[in-house]
Amino acid sequence: MTSAEYDLSIDLDGDGLFGGTGEDATGDVVTVSGAGTLFASDRGRDQVRLLAPPRAGGAGFLLNNDSGAYSPALAGSDDPLIAGQQVRLRATFGGTTYDLHRGLLDQP
Repeated sequence: MTSAEYDLSIDLDGDGLFGGTGEDATGDVVTVSGAGTLFASDRGRDQVRLLAPPRAGGAGFLLNNDSGAYSPALAGSDDPLIAGQQVRLRATFGGTTYDLHRGLLDQP
């Protein structure tokens, strides 16, 4: 059975490309032994009713910031995490890449 590979990117420089230095945050996502990487993504409807309006999608993750790369208070952090930056969570399964979530960072 093939498992999915996940990718978390944060657009730190605001160019919308997710390719700049330090924008791939996948390696900094906290993992838990036995549970794997901690990502959460949801979308769909708030109610079971057929005509229920869609809800806004959301995603959650926890980053390890021991290096200080995401801290605005450290001088070495050129592009710290701030609210409003674009975030993209992807999964690659069977050679195909799917966007699970794309939105704005709400709570750094």
